Amino acid sequence: MKLKLLLLSTYLFSVASYAQIQFQTDIISDNSNYGSSVSGSFAADLDGDGDLDVLTYYYEGNFVWYENKPNEGGLVEPKVIHHSLNGTNSNFFAVDIDNDGDLDAIASDGDNIFWYENDGLGNFSTQHIITTEVESVISLDYYDIDGDGDLDIFSTSIFDDKVAWYENLDGLGGFGSQIIISQAASVFTGTIFIEDMDGDGDGDILVSNNGLVWIENSDGNGTFTTVHTITTENTNNFFPVDLDGDGDMDIVFPDGYDDVVRWYENTNGLGTFGSSQFIGLVDGDINYVYAGDIDDDGDVDVLADGRGVFYYENDGSEDFGFANNIYTYSSISNAGSIYAADIDNDGDLDVLSNGNVSTKSGLAYNEFDQTTSDFKPERFLSEFVSNPIEALAADMDNDGDLDFLVVSNRDNKISWFEDIDGTQNFAEQHVISNSVYGPRSLKAEDIDNDGDLDVIVASEVGDKVIWFKNQGDGTFGSETIITNLTDAPHMIAIDDMDNDGDLDIISASNRDDKIAWYENEDGLGSFGVQQVISTEINGVISVYTGDFDTDGNIDLFASGGIDSVVSWFKHTDGQGSFEPMVVIAYGMYQINSMDVGDIDGDGDLDILVGSSSGGTDLSWFENLDGNGQFHYANEITNSAAAVVSLADIDNDGDLDIVATTSNFVSWYRNQDGLGNYASGSSIIVASRYDKSFHVVDMDFDGDMDLISTREENDQLAYSKNLGVVGNEINGTVQVDVNGDGCDELDAYYPNIMVVANNGSTSFGTFTRNNGSYQIPVNSGNFTTTIAGGLPSYYTPNPETYTFNYSGTGNVETANFCLEPNQQINDLNISVYPITQARPGFDVRYRIVYKNLGTDPLSGTINFAFNGAMLNVVSASETISSQTANMLNFNYSDLNPYESRNIDVIFNVLPPPTVNIDDTIASEVTINPITGDFTENDNIFTYNQTVIGSYDPNDITCMEGDEVLIDDSDEYLHYLIRFQNTGTASAINVKVENILDNKLDWTTLQIETTSHTNRVQIKNENELAFIFSGINLPDSTSDEPNSHGFIAYKVKPKNDVLEGDIVFNTADIYFDFNEAIITNTATTEFVGTLSVAENSLSKFLAYPNPTTGVLKIQSNTAISKLEIYNNLGQSVMLQLNTNEVDMTKLKSGIYFMKIQDANGNQEIIKTIKQ
Repeated sequence: MKLKLLLLSTYLFSVASYAQIQFQTDIISDNSNYGSSVSGSFAADLDGDGDLDVLTYYYEGNFVWYENKPNEGGLVEPKVIHHSLNGTNSNFFAVDIDNDGDLDAIASDGDNIFWYENDGLGNFSTQHIITTEVESVISLDYYDIDGDGDLDIFSTSIFDDKVAWYENLDGLGGFGSQIIISQAASVFTGTIFIEDMDGDGDGDILVSNNGLVWIENSDGNGTFTTVHTITTENTNNFFPVDLDGDGDMDIVFPDGYDDVVRWYENTNGLGTFGSSQFIGLVDGDINYVYAGDIDDDGDVDVLADGRGVFYYENDGSEDFGFANNIYTYSSISNAGSIYAADIDNDGDLDVLSNGNVSTKSGLAYNEFDQTTSDFKPERFLSEFVSNPIEALAADMDNDGDLDFLVVSNRDNKISWFEDIDGTQNFAEQHVISNSVYGPRSLKAEDIDNDGDLDVIVASEVGDKVIWFKNQGDGTFGSETIITNLTDAPHMIAIDDMDNDGDLDIISASNRDDKIAWYENEDGLGSFGVQQVISTEINGVISVYTGDFDTDGNIDLFASGGIDSVVSWFKHTDGQGSFEPMVVIAYGMYQINSMDVGDIDGDGDLDILVGSSSGGTDLSWFENLDGNGQFHYANEITNSAAAVVSLADIDNDGDLDIVATTSNFVSWYRNQDGLGNYASGSSIIVASRYDKSFHVVDMDFDGDMDLISTREENDQLAYSKNLGVVGNEINGTVQVDVNGDGCDELDAYYPNIMVVANNGSTSFGTFTRNNGSYQIPVNSGNFTTTIAGGLPSYYTPNPETYTFNYSGTGNVETANFCLEPNQQINDLNISVYPITQARPGFDVRYRIVYKNLGTDPLSGTINFAFNGAMLNVVSASETISSQTANMLNFNYSDLNPYESRNIDVIFNVLPPPTVNIDDTIASEVTINPITGDFTENDNIFTYNQTVIGSYDPNDITCMEGDEVLIDDSDEYLHYLIRFQNTGTASAINVKVENILDNKLDWTTLQIETTSHTNRVQIKNENELAFIFSGINLPDSTSDEPNSHGFIAYKVKPKNDVLEGDIVFNTADIYFDFNEAIITNTATTEFVGTLSVAENSLSKFLAYPNPTTGVLKIQSNTAISKLEIYNNLGQSVMLQLNTNEVDMTKLKSGIYFMKIQDANGNQEIIKTIKQ
């Protein structure tokens, strides 16, 4: 659930000429809606899915249930039934009150008893009152006391000394007046159970009432007469159970006077009880007991509270042996309640209790482990997280948006909150693990090189570093231990330490003063032995990576609590060998956090340090020469800094500082790019989020946002950077599929251009996959419209919006509903070369196909290629059929305005079969063509020139250097490719592209991109593609994934003339580096194509496959035929003939090079049968 708690914080720069920037904070998770201490629990299948959920009540007044999700960590998702109930007693359960087949919830708040109707899925209705005639309810129970087929309710209440029941009159939850069973003045009335104590088939009453008594149901219809005393010893709690297995109800009793557990045997099955019998001693004061077959061995075991929860195993003859405290540590106080149920459906009973262990409290869950016949350590259930200590943003489910990953230590949990729609709607939590004890130093990286983000964390209490494999969709395997040779690991870092292209792990452990690294030996997450780098820092608490001496190797820097030093370690050989530490600074007491970056813009890495020493608490150290010689500290502020980070908050190209100081998360502006910071900080979040934060562009809008954690109320927060405060137009574009106007049931239209124009300036963007858009604008009278690219058979409603902005900070909404005005079939297809074609290397193509019409369509896609030059390697979709020169794919249910991709990889054959400057022709077709609104765009042809060396950052016009003037009303297709050839991942990539003035910007359509991005259009031709948080790997570490691309199409203006040339260049920015300027793609409009293209020879070989003679058809005379085997060896040569006899050749695949009288050449793949 995303709580729409809006916290706006605005700041003014210290220099008046700077504009305002604003942050908006949303609370993602907040435990103030639940609580920290519980009063009881009850297990039942509340949502009808076949497993046991848990009902509980928090002393803070919240009545909730935890959904059991066995595949996502068990009891992980709490749901509120009612907020702000009064009372502190364990007065609730779940039974079918209204006889509709599901379990309703019954509870009290002290002076009222009520129930909530369940719809069968765990959604509960408003409160239904059973009675208000009670004063301070102590206990509730249920039973069909009158034998009419429905459940009645029983209660005890202390201030009016009542034992009473309430008849379910109609079986639907309509209850009658209170029926008093007992109301003796000055009688202590406590827990009530309804059980058949005398074996006559009806329910009698067991109640603690100045001792423990049972009251006989004399007629089986709820008339209670004779009171039978079991003991006069006072207790508020007890538990009825057939302890000795003889078929009648015995009593387990907590003896608070002697702090022992006893039981009373029902000696004859008629409710006659003997003297108490000893079960076991308790450490601490005993208040609660519970009984059940914990270990699934056929007899009844006993649980009791004290300074923990104590387990007494029954040996089958009511001999219970010594008590075993199932808690990891002794409890600070009594458990307060105990309940057992088979939560994990493995046949034994797990335990729920109101735990108060070490620094943790709340609903504790101890799972029984049959393999060890013992309980696993307790974990604490909480709203989502309990004491979150670290968070980061990462795409955990590979859906293109950033999710919220968090580690919390009171519940020992690693979990992530899914952004379900790409709008920072973190509505669903997924638990990776809830058994990492003392977790800290959370990381998300692709450890096993499978294209998704795995999770790595240190277990400070467990003395180990572990990782969890991502299955690719955000589900995770069990923990894999990297090392358990650390004593209190405090921090980990991840980098390629040995330059082998995969990620290794570095750890800093506090109690053994050890910095060590672990080699990822196979690139798949199999780690080698611990390699100790240093034990020189006493109480080392942190370790970071970076190339501090610019020698291309990854160095380390670290800090220690006892020595109060900041040091760095030179990496000498690029294989994991380090020199002894070099001290940068002494006396940096209580170092809390550090970061690395080029603070002064001189090309080397400097160090930022945050501490709480009371002296220089936020400072940075300049790397003077790029060789690791550091200057004295440059003080920024003497306010204690708990967490620090470097980021470009104001988008001016240098590194600002974000830090928790005083009671705020604030930032300090790098005024000149040289590390001279503004003396005053500017507040991002006005209440302290002091555990951790992560600076990242969550919404891909080109500026840095913030996610953070807060100990108070266990809050998680997302702070959106609104940028320089101006104005905004936002909204959605939907399609009225069912003809009744757009509502939440209608689909959204992605990738359509929306433009706002004030007469002098235009601003535009494209809708995201969810149909939403945002356009930042300045002042003026803006008209907002759907721009070009909308087919004529859709009509927007309304056609325009008009907003007049006279100031700043205004936000308006413009939602468009697209209404089909006719039924149309309109398919479209294109193919793009994602990589260059080089002899002997793989080449990758992307087929992009779309349904631009109004109805869903199914059909086939054909990809024709030159099989004599290319071998098929793989395809991202199933190939339905294949020939030597054709791949065929099926598609189904392609919805209106839906776009899909197919990636195909070929291997380009080596010389002499394929040589530099050869042309590889390809053609894609999407069917059906007949009846299509624009049949000509159902076929797309592309000729790719084979190259040798290449520039990885380029722009290509797919139509080539020349286009017939007669085709000037067709689209030009452009492909921009980029590659990170640096030495580290590129966090952000920006591509700027100016459209030629001969191109009609209103026809611009985005075809496909390699990564999620945002498009800005300004002044009709200024394009910016912003890839925020792309984390594009460098080519050395991960060459296949170091590439990115943008494909779009745009039409020429209708006034272009023969001889006009269209120019296109792109500027590519990797993080803060200068732009890489691509080549300039030129396309000329001509009357006829050049001779080289116009006279390209066409050859046809038949029959192919052949058993003997192969004939060649050509429009020019054949001068030479040469046949090569699959090893590239020439096996036959024929001159001046149009046929060749292959009878004597062995069966197999051959390549025939054909040359005509004009010198044109082509290679055809043939098969000899």
